[in-house]
Amino acid sequence: MPPYHYLDDNNKPIGFLVETIEALFDVADIQIMHFARSYRTTINQTNVFMFSLLKTPERAEHFQWIGQTYKATAFLVGLKDRSEVSLITIDDTKNHIVGTIRGYHSEEYLKKTGFDKEINLYLSLRYEQMWKMLFKGRIDFILTNFIALEQEIESIGLNTEDIKPYLFFIN
Repeated sequence: MPPYHYLDDNNKPIGFLVETIEALFDVADIQIMHFARSYRTTINQTNVFMFSLLKTPERAEHFQWIGQTYKATAFLVGLKDRSEVSLITIDDTKNHIVGTIRGYHSEEYLKKTGFDKEINLYLSLRYEQMWKMLFKGRIDFILTNFIALEQEIESIGLNTEDIKPYLFFIN
């Protein structure tokens, strides 16, 4: 999630949160992994610290929280050329395929509201794969936030001018 945390050209973790963690701890082996693996590791091992985790009521009791580093608002984003689409509520999206990252809170949210992997939910391990699916027309929308959206899309050679928010989802 540039500029918060990402890998540089030498696969070294960098970014604002990486620098913050390095300043707080004398010894820190910082690794950037897929979200689902990172979450599992943090739950199952001691002395593991996870940053950039959305605090939800379901997660609150499983972790010791040290503070808030940023606040995000999520939207359902799709290609601009979908002029036939009119979305007012989440139910309006159920006839479309919505993508998100495996293990993110957005996966939990979509499943709780009736989305199913066999019908209308696409889960990806990496944002690159998810955005390519949207731009190729294989999925209709992505539930995401705008924190790293531009960097993610531009890093894989796609144009942010081709997308727009369709529906505000989670506050």
